[in-house]
Amino acid sequence: MGEKKGIVHPIRHGEGQNKRYSYRDIVTISFVKSMIDQGYTLAKAEQEAANHFTFAEALRMLVKERVHTVEQTGHTLKLNFGELDNDPGFDVIAEVGDQVRLNRVPHQAQ
Repeated sequence: MGEKKGIVHPIRHGEGQNKRYSYRDIVTISFVKSMIDQGYTLAKAEQEAANHFTFAEALRMLVKERVHTVEQTGHTLKLNFGELDNDPGFDVIAEVGDQVRLNRVPHQAQ
């Protein structure tokens, strides 16, 4: 069987059955359609979708690996990214509200 091309791959459950798509594939199809509706070619829309998902995967990894705690105060979220790799006595705290502020604070044991 040859290498799969494209960015969407249906899952077949058996001969004569409907193709099934993952949630990610459905989101990708919607994204590509939106880009085509904006005037992009199919090739460029696929490239933009691939770039978008590369960026989304990097954000997912950042959140999974580094966000230790999240607190909400009013309309502000405080995310603790844990200890700095090059200065383990301090944590990086992001405060996200009307603006994003990054602060270095003494490490808080969890």
